[in-house]
Amino acid sequence: MSQFGLSLRVIMSSFELSSLFLLILLFPSFHPKGGASASASAEEADALLKWKVSSGNQDNTLLSSWNLQSNTAKNSSNLPCTWAGIFCIGGSVNWLNLSKSSIKGSLDSCPFSSLTNLQYLDLSLNQIFGSIPPQIGNLSKLIYLDFSVNQLSGEIPTEIGNLENLTRFALGRNQLSGSIPPVIGSLGNLVTIYLQYNYLTGPVPPTLGNLSRLEKLLLFQNHLSGSIPPEIGNLISLRSLIFFGNNLTGEIPNSLGNLTDLNVLHL
Repeated sequence: MSQFGLSLRVIMSSFELSSLFLLILLFPSFHPKGGASASASAEEADALLKWKVSSGNQDNTLLSSWNLQSNTAKNSSNLPCTWAGIFCIGGSVNWLNLSKSSIKGSLDSCPFSSLTNLQYLDLSLNQIFGSIPPQIGNLSKLIYLDFSVNQLSGEIPTEIGNLENLTRFALGRNQLSGSIPPVIGSLGNLVTIYLQYNYLTGPVPPTLGNLSRLEKLLLFQNHLSGSIPPEIGNLISLRSLIFFGNNLTGEIPNSLGNLTDLNVLHL
């Protein structure tokens, strides 16, 4: 493995650990192996079951606990909080982690509108195809979003701009096309943007320069064109800036000299 590849993997691994630690601090009632003490809504359970069936995952052994008969007399009021990959706070689904779960199908029937208290959503490393529905914008409390390493296509919906609490935005290694929505620049809490290995076109939005908390900006291996906007130099918290494998032209802006915390730069 190249030195660059090793350093990138170490950076990502460190972020994953720090993100999990932060989430545990933010949600003291959360425990990765426990359920919730209160009852989740029937609407949440019903919506999740419908998504399981309609997306063709009814025979997925990793989702075998996703059924109305999986409860016991002791925890009968805790569905879906006792199901695999689901954790609750206050009886409502707060954490949905189905990474590496052989999930297939599309997100068309994913119950974004029903999971109003969702803050952590990880569907990475699966076989999900199709577009990202605009209903993703209904998850107004979302902090962590990871759809990396799937087969998603189409454009990134502008409704992403509704996710004002988002800190992690990871869609790397998919088949996404179209431009990067400038509205992403309004998500002031973003710490990481991973959009590498897609088919994104158009310019790098100057609005990304508004993200003062951004630490990692990975846009490599796309079809982005135009120049690097000087506004990138406003990202004073940036540690990793990786743009290689695009069709960028023009000069490297002098403003990149403002990025004094930068330790990975690959243009």
